[in-house]
Amino acid sequence: MFKKLIQKRLAGGPDMQALITAVLAEGETMVAWTVGAHCAGDGSDNSGIVDGTVVSDVALTGDLKLSTLTRKAMNARDRKLHTGGEQGSDARRIPINKMNPYHLLTDRRYVLLDFGFATFAEEPEIAFTVGRDRIASIARVGKESRDRVRTRITFVDDSFADYDLWVDPAGANAGFWS
Repeated sequence: MFKKLIQKRLAGGPDMQALITAVLAEGETMVAWTVGAHCAGDGSDNSGIVDGTVVSDVALTGDLKLSTLTRKAMNARDRKLHTGGEQGSDARRIPINKMNPYHLLTDRRYVLLDFGFATFAEEPEIAFTVGRDRIASIARVGKESRDRVRTRITFVDDSFADYDLWVDPAGANAGFWS
């Protein structure tokens, strides 16, 4: 099965625009979409793999335990820097353990779509959604590269979440920041 998925992806994969558009409600208009990871670490459960078996933090030893503890500390630091707000606020409800979620901005809402590991899922899971009226601003802040930009999404409850988002050189997702 995995081989078939790889072959499908290498053959061009699904039409992402069509899959994203499929989650729109009747009468809802897409403004823009992009993809990118949360800046607050990998959100991992701090497990490790030893001899092909997933084990908890408690069972880890030596360098693997140190590496896990280091990752745990770095993730905590990054969450503090890149996610702000009170417990239960809009930004704190965003799952950060999604690998490169797709960000959809419509005339009605902001949605995070999860297509699974390496974007193999044929139908996205809606990982997070909030009404457009809950968004105070979406702004470029700090680091920029040729194809990525650090973006802060600020909600009306003064919470925020930072993402490194893909920038389409042709400008296809420019509406995301307007």
